[in-house]
Amino acid sequence: MIPFTLKRATGRQRGATLIEVLVSLLLVAVTMLGLLGLQLRSQTFQKDSIDRRNAALIASDFLERATGNFAGFRAGLYNGLLYVDTLPPPAPPACVNAQICTQAEIVAWDWYNLQRNVNARLPAGVAAVVSVAAGGVGAASTRVDVVVGWIDPARTDPLLNTGPVGVDPLCAGVVADDRYRCYIARAYP
Repeated sequence: MIPFTLKRATGRQRGATLIEVLVSLLLVAVTMLGLLGLQLRSQTFQKDSIDRRNAALIASDFLERATGNFAGFRAGLYNGLLYVDTLPPPAPPACVNAQICTQAEIVAWDWYNLQRNVNARLPAGVAAVVSVAAGGVGAASTRVDVVVGWIDPARTDPLLNTGPVGVDPLCAGVVADDRYRCYIARAYP
Protein backbone atom coordinates (compact mmCIF):
# COMPACT_ATOMS: atom_id res chain seq x y z
CA MET A 1 0.00 0.00 0.00
CA ILE A 2 1.16 3.44 -0.87
CA PRO A 3 0.85 6.00 1.86
CA PHE A 4 -1.35 9.02 0.98
CA THR A 5 -0.22 12.50 1.98
CA LEU A 6 -1.74 15.91 1.36
CA LYS A 7 0.43 18.62 -0.05
CA ARG A 8 -0.16 22.29 0.43
CA ALA A 9 -0.19 24.64 -2.55
CA THR A 10 3.06 26.45 -2.67
CA GLY A 11 2.25 29.06 -5.34
CA ARG A 12 -0.63 31.14 -6.55
CA GLN A 13 -3.96 29.47 -7.09
CA ARG A 14 -4.90 28.87 -10.74
CA GLY A 15 -8.35 28.60 -12.38
CA ALA A 16 -11.70 30.29 -11.77
CA THR A 17 -13.51 30.57 -8.51
CA LEU A 18 -17.08 29.44 -8.09
CA ILE A 19 -18.31 33.04 -7.94
CA GLU A 20 -16.69 33.88 -11.27
CA VAL A 21 -18.31 30.84 -12.87
CA LEU A 22 -21.75 31.80 -11.49
CA VAL A 23 -21.41 35.38 -12.76
CA SER A 24 -20.47 34.06 -16.22
CA LEU A 25 -23.48 31.73 -16.25
CA LEU A 26 -25.75 34.62 -15.20
CA LEU A 27 -24.47 36.76 -18.07
CA VAL A 28 -25.02 33.94 -20.55
CA ALA A 29 -28.56 33.36 -19.21
CA VAL A 30 -29.48 37.06 -19.47
CA THR A 31 -28.10 37.19 -23.03
CA MET A 32 -30.10 34.11 -24.02
CA LEU A 33 -33.31 35.59 -22.59
CA GLY A 34 -32.68 38.77 -24.55
CA LEU A 35 -32.19 36.79 -27.74
CA LEU A 36 -35.37 34.81 -27.06
CA GLY A 37 -37.34 38.05 -26.66
CA LEU A 38 -35.86 39.36 -29.88
CA GLN A 39 -36.85 36.16 -31.69
CA LEU A 40 -40.45 36.37 -30.42
CA ARG A 41 -40.72 40.01 -31.48
CA SER A 42 -39.30 39.13 -34.89
CA GLN A 43 -41.93 36.42 -35.36
CA THR A 44 -44.68 38.91 -34.52
CA PHE A 45 -43.39 41.34 -37.16
CA GLN A 46 -43.13 38.50 -39.66
CA LYS A 47 -46.77 37.46 -39.00
CA ASP A 48 -47.90 41.07 -39.45
CA SER A 49 -45.97 41.29 -42.71
CA ILE A 50 -47.57 38.09 -44.02
CA ASP A 51 -51.07 39.32 -43.09
CA ARG A 52 -50.46 42.67 -44.81
CA ARG A 53 -49.18 40.94 -47.93
CA ASN A 54 -52.20 38.61 -47.99
CA ALA A 55 -54.57 41.55 -47.58
CA ALA A 56 -52.87 43.40 -50.44
CA LEU A 57 -53.04 40.33 -52.70
CA ILE A 58 -56.70 39.69 -51.88
CA ALA A 59 -57.69 43.31 -52.52
CA SER A 60 -55.65 43.48 -55.72
CA ASP A 61 -57.20 40.26 -57.03
CA PHE A 62 -60.70 41.57 -56.35
CA LEU A 63 -59.99 44.93 -57.97
CA GLU A 64 -58.67 43.20 -61.08
CA ARG A 65 -61.92 41.25 -61.28
CA ALA A 66 -64.05 44.35 -60.64
CA THR A 67 -62.31 46.38 -63.33
CA GLY A 68 -62.80 43.45 -65.72
CA ASN A 69 -66.56 43.77 -65.19
CA PHE A 70 -66.59 47.43 -66.14
CA ALA A 71 -70.31 47.57 -66.94
CA GLY A 72 -71.19 46.03 -63.56
CA PHE A 73 -68.82 48.45 -61.86
CA ARG A 74 -70.36 51.45 -63.62
CA ALA A 75 -73.84 50.22 -62.71
CA GLY A 76 -72.85 50.27 -59.00
CA LEU A 77 -73.28 46.52 -58.48
CA TYR A 78 -70.11 46.38 -56.38
CA ASN A 79 -71.39 48.91 -53.86
CA GLY A 80 -72.18 48.15 -50.23
CA LEU A 81 -70.74 44.63 -49.96
CA LEU A 82 -69.75 43.62 -46.42
CA TYR A 83 -68.28 40.36 -45.06
CA VAL A 84 -67.74 39.96 -41.29
CA ASP A 85 -68.44 36.27 -40.83
CA THR A 86 -65.98 33.60 -39.71
CA LEU A 87 -67.65 30.83 -41.71
CA PRO A 88 -66.81 30.11 -45.33
CA PRO A 89 -69.30 31.81 -47.64
CA PRO A 90 -71.79 29.76 -49.65
CA ALA A 91 -71.06 29.60 -53.37
CA PRO A 92 -73.40 31.62 -55.57
CA PRO A 93 -75.49 29.80 -58.16
CA ALA A 94 -73.88 29.09 -61.52
CA CYS A 95 -74.56 31.41 -64.42
CA VAL A 96 -77.86 30.73 -66.15
CA ASN A 97 -76.13 30.77 -69.52
CA ALA A 98 -72.73 29.05 -69.25
CA GLN A 99 -71.28 31.09 -72.14
CA ILE A 100 -72.46 34.53 -71.06
CA CYS A 101 -72.87 35.51 -67.41
CA THR A 102 -74.83 38.62 -66.52
CA GLN A 103 -73.12 41.54 -64.78
CA ALA A 104 -74.85 40.64 -61.49
CA GLU A 105 -73.71 37.01 -61.75
CA ILE A 106 -70.12 38.12 -62.32
CA VAL A 107 -70.34 40.42 -59.29
CA ALA A 108 -71.69 37.54 -57.19
CA TRP A 109 -68.75 35.31 -58.18
CA ASP A 110 -66.21 38.12 -57.66
CA TRP A 111 -67.64 38.78 -54.19
CA TYR A 112 -67.66 35.07 -53.38
CA ASN A 113 -63.96 34.77 -54.31
CA LEU A 114 -63.08 37.77 -52.14
CA GLN A 115 -64.95 36.33 -49.13
CA ARG A 116 -63.40 32.91 -49.62
CA ASN A 117 -59.88 34.36 -49.81
CA VAL A 118 -60.40 36.54 -46.74
CA ASN A 119 -61.78 33.59 -44.79
CA ALA A 120 -58.92 31.28 -45.80
CA ARG A 121 -55.94 33.63 -45.59
CA LEU A 122 -56.57 36.12 -42.77
CA PRO A 123 -57.24 35.52 -39.07
CA ALA A 124 -60.88 36.49 -38.40
CA GLY A 125 -60.84 38.41 -41.66
CA VAL A 126 -63.39 41.03 -42.70
CA ALA A 127 -63.97 42.78 -46.00
CA ALA A 128 -66.04 45.61 -47.45
CA VAL A 129 -66.46 47.07 -50.91
CA VAL A 130 -67.77 50.56 -51.56
CA SER A 131 -68.24 52.22 -54.94
CA VAL A 132 -68.00 55.97 -54.93
CA ALA A 133 -69.90 58.09 -57.43
CA ALA A 134 -68.51 61.54 -58.18
CA GLY A 135 -71.86 62.90 -59.34
CA GLY A 136 -73.82 61.90 -56.21
CA VAL A 137 -76.59 59.37 -55.78
CA GLY A 138 -77.64 57.69 -59.01
CA ALA A 139 -74.49 58.72 -60.88
CA ALA A 140 -72.14 56.18 -62.39
CA SER A 141 -69.45 54.82 -60.07
CA THR A 142 -66.03 56.36 -60.58
CA ARG A 143 -64.03 54.59 -57.87
CA VAL A 144 -64.18 51.37 -55.88
CA ASP A 145 -62.63 51.00 -52.42
CA VAL A 146 -61.84 47.55 -51.04
CA VAL A 147 -61.14 47.29 -47.30
CA VAL A 148 -59.69 44.05 -45.97
CA GLY A 149 -59.11 43.60 -42.22
CA TRP A 150 -57.69 41.01 -39.83
CA ILE A 151 -56.98 40.59 -36.12
CA ASP A 152 -53.46 41.80 -35.37
CA PRO A 153 -51.65 39.75 -32.68
CA ALA A 154 -49.68 42.82 -31.58
CA ARG A 155 -52.96 44.54 -30.70
CA THR A 156 -54.31 41.58 -28.71
CA ASP A 157 -51.24 40.46 -26.74
CA PRO A 158 -50.68 42.63 -23.63
CA LEU A 159 -46.95 41.86 -23.70
CA LEU A 160 -46.55 43.16 -27.25
CA ASN A 161 -49.07 46.01 -27.10
CA THR A 162 -47.19 49.06 -25.87
CA GLY A 163 -50.21 51.22 -25.14
CA PRO A 164 -53.73 52.17 -26.20
CA VAL A 165 -54.05 52.01 -29.96
CA GLY A 166 -57.73 52.64 -30.70
CA VAL A 167 -59.60 51.60 -33.81
CA ASP A 168 -57.59 51.61 -37.04
CA PRO A 169 -58.99 54.52 -39.11
CA LEU A 170 -58.87 52.36 -42.24
CA CYS A 171 -61.34 49.97 -40.56
CA ALA A 172 -63.98 52.70 -40.12
CA GLY A 173 -67.32 51.50 -41.41
CA VAL A 174 -66.21 47.86 -41.51
CA VAL A 175 -65.42 46.85 -37.93
CA ALA A 176 -65.19 48.97 -34.78
CA ASP A 177 -62.89 46.60 -32.89
CA ASP A 178 -59.48 47.94 -31.88
CA ARG A 179 -57.91 44.47 -32.33
CA TYR A 180 -58.26 44.77 -36.12
CA ARG A 181 -55.87 46.22 -38.68
CA CYS A 182 -57.09 47.05 -42.15
CA TYR A 183 -55.72 47.50 -45.64
CA ILE A 184 -57.51 49.62 -48.21
CA ALA A 185 -57.07 49.57 -51.98
CA ARG A 186 -58.68 51.77 -54.60
CA ALA A 187 -59.30 51.43 -58.29
CA TYR A 188 -60.56 53.90 -60.85
CA PRO A 189 -61.74 51.68 -63.71
